[in-house]
Parts: sequence; C-alpha cells; structure tokens
Amino acid sequence: MGLHGFELFIILLVAILLFGSVKISGLMGDLAKGLKTFRKTMCELDGEQPAASALPKPRRKRKIRSSNPTLDTR
Repeated sequence: MGLHGFELFIILLVAILLFGSVKISGLMGDLAKGLKTFRKTMCELDGEQPAASALPKPRRKRKIRSSNPTLDTR
C-alpha cells in the first residue's frame, strides 16, 4: 500500500510545478548546510575532531572566460 515509483514521480512533478526548481535547489542547499553544521556541533560536543567532509568548504570565485579574447576583462 506504500508509495511506489509512479506516485513519487507525480508528487515530485507537482512540487516542481508549485515551487519551481530554483527554490527547491535552494532549500536542498540550506538543508545540506544545516546537516553539516549539526554534524560538526555533535562532534565538538563529543570531543572528537569533525571529519573533513563535515566541515563547510570555502567558496572559490569562478573566472568567467569569454570566447572572444577582446571582451575578456580579467
């Protein structure tokens, strides 16, 4: 009686139509940040060093390169 593949697909489709893919991806990103912070805090409370995967990675600036060298403003 549980949910099967087709029912989950319909639910996912309705969620994307209602909220949009950008908003859903933002929510998933926020959820991932929250889980990383939770894991880091739990490790600190236990006196352990947090695993490298639990620590947030610093963001790197992306260099934008154009196909036209005269427009490249680096």
